[in-house]
Amino acid sequence: MLLKPLVFVLFFWFQLTILFAQAPSYDHYTTANGLASSTVFNMMQDSKGFVWFATLNGACKFGGSQFTTYRTVDGLHSNSIISIAEGNNGRIYFGNFEKGVNILEKGKIHNYYQEMLGKQFQINTLLFSAAGKNPQLYAFTKPWSLFIIREDSGSMISSVKVNVNNLDLIKLVKLPSEEILVLTSRGIA
Repeated sequence: MLLKPLVFVLFFWFQLTILFAQAPSYDHYTTANGLASSTVFNMMQDSKGFVWFATLNGACKFGGSQFTTYRTVDGLHSNSIISIAEGNNGRIYFGNFEKGVNILEKGKIHNYYQEMLGKQFQINTLLFSAAGKNPQLYAFTKPWSLFIIREDSGSMISSVKVNVNNLDLIKLVKLPSEEILVLTSRGIA
């Protein structure tokens, strides 16, 4: 009579020990595999499934077996890419640490923004939000400014500087609802 419950408990105990013994698998990529630099600042997966890496030595696109690297010889303002964001129609935006924003569109890299309000700027973070009628690219820059760049239906683009009450911006975070949170030295704005 006690044998059945004992066998039942032992069976499930052995099953649980087997389940917890599994380890997740992962791949480790380095410059030997084609990654442009071992210093990676940002990464994202685009709508086509490619994984993009913002590195100290260019922007890398990974398709599952090989890397394609974009550098200044391909049209980037700088090889120090800090942030990557995908916009509408497969456009890829590159945030340069030294000189603004480039865009990859239809296989070619173009100058998107090199100056804001008449001054060169460094990018810290790029985020793209497709919420609402006017999709927007949020550019968090040094010296600590936040710009919203509206991407209109054609190639017409405008920008505005957003006043964040002289707070030190730390990071931008996009929520699943497409809302953008601004993390500052004094909390969330």
